Amino acid sequence: MIRLPRPIRRFLRAEDAAISVEAAIMMPVLVVFAVASYAYFEAFRRSATLAKASYAMSDAVSRQEGDITPEFLEGLHDIFAFVTGSEGDFSLRISQLVKEDGGLKVAWSYATGDGEALTQETLQLHLERIPALQANDRIIAFEASALYAPAFNIGLPIQRAHTIVATPARKSNSALSEPAT
Repeated sequence: MIRLPRPIRRFLRAEDAAISVEAAIMMPVLVVFAVASYAYFEAFRRSATLAKASYAMSDAVSRQEGDITPEFLEGLHDIFAFVTGSEGDFSLRISQLVKEDGGLKVAWSYATGDGEALTQETLQLHLERIPALQANDRIIAFEASALYAPAFNIGLPIQRAHTIVATPARKSNSALSEPAT
């Protein structure tokens, strides 16, 4: 067995500054974990805020009495921006869908931001997200789409969150006027 010189043996047995060495090793790991946790939390918070605001705005549209005008819907866009803290990186699409003999039909649709109005063709892409309706039922489909860019580059890509909320029309006549274009 090789006998180590006394200064080396003393160094290996010493416990002075052991906490400092452990802290120097673990601190970067803890900082990376905290930053990643914050970035993931913000992504989920943004998605939840988008969904909650969509439910509130959809309910407001479904309870609207009288004509629904483009000015009213653009006002919802501004309210949505305030509630979600968005700054022009989102779009809304509000549509009225009616169940007729031939299936689901787009009665009217209006989009804000850089979105496009819903057409009968694009409705086919969203049918699995629309609830089953009885004949002559009308619903308001409120769609919100927002861009999310993480604050830190931890591997989360820039992504677009999308939510669709279907709310039954609340008024007894169950019909909403088509917005003038």
